Amino acid sequence: MSLFRVITWWTTQCPSTDGFDSFSLLTGRLGLVEDGERDSIVVGSHSGHLSVFAPSPSESGSLFSPTDIILEVKLPQPVIGLACGKFSSSRSDNRSCLAVLHPMKLCVFWLTAVEGVAEHGAQFRLQLAYESILTKFAFSLCHGGFGGVKGKEFLCICHMDGGLKFFEQDGISYEAQLPEERTIPFPMKYIPRTDCFVTVAPSGFIECFKYQDLAQSPDNVSAQQICPFWTFFIGEGAIDISVHQITNTESVIIVLGEHNLFCFSDTGKTKFIKKLDYTAVCMHSFVIGWYWEPEVRLIISIATEMGSLLIYEESKLIWSAQLPQVPVAVTRGTFTDLSGGIVTLSDDGVLTVGFLGSEPQIFKVPALNLKQLTVEKAQRELEALEAEIKSGIDFTDISLINASAERELAVTVTLNKVLVQSTYAPKNDVEGEVPKMCEISVVLKASALIDHIQVIVHVDPPLAVKNSIHVFRDVEDKGTRRLSTWIYMGKKQDPPTLRASVLISSINRQGIPRVIEKSIVLPVGLVYRPGAAQKEAKYKIVLETKSIDKSGVAGLFSEMTFDATAQAVAFKSNYSGALITVVAAKTSNRYRIQSDSLEAMSGILSLFLSRLKASSDESDIKITGTFFTEELLQTIDNHSECAQQMKDINQEIDARLRQMRLVQRSILSKLQNKSSEAISGLQMLLKLTHEDIIRLTDQLRRLEGKLEDIKINLGCILNITRETLKHSGLPNHVTENLQSVFVTPINDWMEQSWEETVAAPVDLISHVGVLSKHRGMDFEENYSFLTTTPFDLPRVKRQITNLLERVSRMISEGSVEIKEESGKEIEISDWLNEGSPAFVDN
Repeated sequence: MSLFRVITWWTTQCPSTDGFDSFSLLTGRLGLVEDGERDSIVVGSHSGHLSVFAPSPSESGSLFSPTDIILEVKLPQPVIGLACGKFSSSRSDNRSCLAVLHPMKLCVFWLTAVEGVAEHGAQFRLQLAYESILTKFAFSLCHGGFGGVKGKEFLCICHMDGGLKFFEQDGISYEAQLPEERTIPFPMKYIPRTDCFVTVAPSGFIECFKYQDLAQSPDNVSAQQICPFWTFFIGEGAIDISVHQITNTESVIIVLGEHNLFCFSDTGKTKFIKKLDYTAVCMHSFVIGWYWEPEVRLIISIATEMGSLLIYEESKLIWSAQLPQVPVAVTRGTFTDLSGGIVTLSDDGVLTVGFLGSEPQIFKVPALNLKQLTVEKAQRELEALEAEIKSGIDFTDISLINASAERELAVTVTLNKVLVQSTYAPKNDVEGEVPKMCEISVVLKASALIDHIQVIVHVDPPLAVKNSIHVFRDVEDKGTRRLSTWIYMGKKQDPPTLRASVLISSINRQGIPRVIEKSIVLPVGLVYRPGAAQKEAKYKIVLETKSIDKSGVAGLFSEMTFDATAQAVAFKSNYSGALITVVAAKTSNRYRIQSDSLEAMSGILSLFLSRLKASSDESDIKITGTFFTEELLQTIDNHSECAQQMKDINQEIDARLRQMRLVQRSILSKLQNKSSEAISGLQMLLKLTHEDIIRLTDQLRRLEGKLEDIKINLGCILNITRETLKHSGLPNHVTENLQSVFVTPINDWMEQSWEETVAAPVDLISHVGVLSKHRGMDFEENYSFLTTTPFDLPRVKRQITNLLERVSRMISEGSVEIKEESGKEIEISDWLNEGSPAFVDN
């Protein structure tokens, strides 16, 4: 906010309250007898209103007088451009004319006075001098003495497609076409000194064309043959352009861009470029003094979207003031008792004339809210807001929205069960086995016009997708789009799950976004092959079901070559070589998954659960046993240690780079001083520093690969922990928050590691809810952890251990004490979509 503000000298409201832009305001002398050296203000709106004002100071002290209105008319078409000049071909009438540009017509008027018979004075009317019907939509209006003509001015209309139409006073008109495709129109200005036109191309180039090149007959010269006199790349669009002659031999071109202010000479030489740290909305520039005077000054005033007016002398800021409204157009005029008034027009039609003053902008600092935050009160307010939002949403509409998305775009996901040799996966170390890959196909059938469709195929590492993102545009009604891609193993490790998800987002012609998600289970043979069953293993997971599948454990994996009567089947990883055994109990409805590799069990566990759910209810499946807490904490330590090593190496590389830059500057300084004998030691230091950087970079690359391996292992253990919690037999509201913490894949951010991201929710679950350790404490004591010290990894590990121990104790006891804070039964959140992603099994 500026320190000073623009003092309002005169203001009024235009007849229209909307439809104004930077071309809607004009100040000039319209040839009125009583004008003298006074300017009039012309305002045109997109609604067709045309108003002419002659501001003057009121004797009563008010900011507006009805006599200041010279003319108000309602034209049949929108006004998109205004110009004032000697556009008439009459030799006897030397008055200035008013040119009004409509989208499909150009009109030139005289402003004539009709003497009144009463004391109210004369009336003013628009008298049409001539008009021209356009064949294409117009964008802006440019005028000047084209061809170096003195004493009269011509008009040039810029069309939306880059075409130009010139009008001379004797009725002659001709057209020209700027080269290249002009998809975005920009303003055009005339340079009298060089008889050229300057504009901005959609490609971001400032282009200057000679009038003689444009004025040639289009029958003889095509648009492609018209070459600009000079160009300059600015890389952005132009908000406004202005031209001023500052010396006998030079004119300047001021271009207000979206992010910069440019100043060029009329020969294309850059005078200055100023970076703007604000968003400009309009500009007005002028010259103080005559161009033949040595002390001529170029002044540029820019209005910002915050309502500030910044005034520059060339590139130097000399004043800043706050405007009463945010303008869309700004200019300068001379009025009675006010020379150099600032004229602004806002987007709602408020026309203001002001001047710069030293009156400060009054700003009072609001009183600080020093009231202490009560956590209990904030919690109640949050619950009230959630209840209000919940009451305003009909969750039955979610199923209708999903059904509507399926009606507009039918999605079919198929998986080719035939595996082929992979050309992308890493080489396998197991003899006789080659890496495999599978093809996934997606068919999209549109039932309506769809502008944009994006399909994303996602798998968790170490699985990878050849082309994961596909985009389709302008899909017609009843149109079909197909895509296919390959899924393969990117690293020689076991995946946490064999599930792939396909996310389809679309936007129809009405601009309504839709999202559809499909999930599919990948073939077992992509990662595993049959192996020899083990009797004993280090890690075991036991599952119980209420009804056992009659086909046996081998029948659940019919695609594998297992003995149909076998009570135990084994899977061997094609990449890690780990062996996973699934054993069915003979006398009970129990299964046991065992392996010497805990990470390798994750994929088979998820696959086995999906096969069991297909033949029985999910609630009938229960996983018994303890959590693998020790292995989880050890993997977390490995991840944290590796991430810290990478951070230390990055810091060391930064130090070596700074040292290298310092040595390079020293060598350059000595070479400039011609002391080449003293740089031998610096050259040796430079070489050693470069070798250190190469060594550290190689070490960092190895650590990155190691960290990726640890992330995959951690994801496998977290997936086992999450599945154990999900099928522990406890109510969902007891374990759902803890399940949401153990999500995969593992992500490390620039500012936060995975451990730091998990610390906050684990801390919250440890203090609030059913799994809270301090359930006897009051509310304020429960929330005291919000003001605790920064991240502490041993504390997070202790909290995870305590949480898993409490869950294990609840499972073994078979009963759960639920803390009811609201007096109502806690249910599963219905904020999620009712329909979960559809799973396709093979």
